[in-house]
Amino acid sequence: MKALFSTIFLLIIVLSSLSAQDAHEWIKRINDRYGSAETFSADFTQKNTWSELDVMKVSRGTMYFMDERFCMRYTEPDGQFLMVDADSMLVYDAASHQMIITIPDTENTGLRPDKILSHFAGDDASLSVKNEENGEITIRIVTNNDQDIKHISALIDTDKLLIESISYTDVEENTVQYQFENIQLNKTINPAVFEFEVPAFTAIIDQRP
Repeated sequence: MKALFSTIFLLIIVLSSLSAQDAHEWIKRINDRYGSAETFSADFTQKNTWSELDVMKVSRGTMYFMDERFCMRYTEPDGQFLMVDADSMLVYDAASHQMIITIPDTENTGLRPDKILSHFAGDDASLSVKNEENGEITIRIVTNNDQDIKHISALIDTDKLLIESISYTDVEENTVQYQFENIQLNKTINPAVFEFEVPAFTAIIDQRP
């Protein structure tokens, strides 16, 4: 009986190791797919959930990246805008009429879904893969040393190597989820989507050194 339990325990270890290895391989393939693309665009639905308050907020818009530029143009709430380039990150909130400018997080490159996966899938993280129906998998990343994020989950189309949704949960069990539709790689993007005309009477808060 002891030998049976030892065999089962070793099998669990081996399967966990294979699952982590598979997850890293899928993330590499996704990074290669997105990294080789000159442009990316996708419509997104963003759901923010605050567990303690039992409140959920839904936002919508379109996400773009081209070269070193990344932006999110919101249609709901209308006018909200986020843009990241090599030198700065700009966030405009239409409700408060404020614009905050900070130094960008180059590892995350804004909220690019492929960069989020690779950033959190480090050596100190635990990874697993779950097979879904219709050619999809879910990659789950449990962070072990991150002070803010507990785990990341991404739904992947294995045929197209596209991230259909990605979500993260913080240490207080609050969640943010992005669902992507109309995903386009290497489609011509008008450079004007990365330009933003600051509305009059906007309070500009520049946090750069």
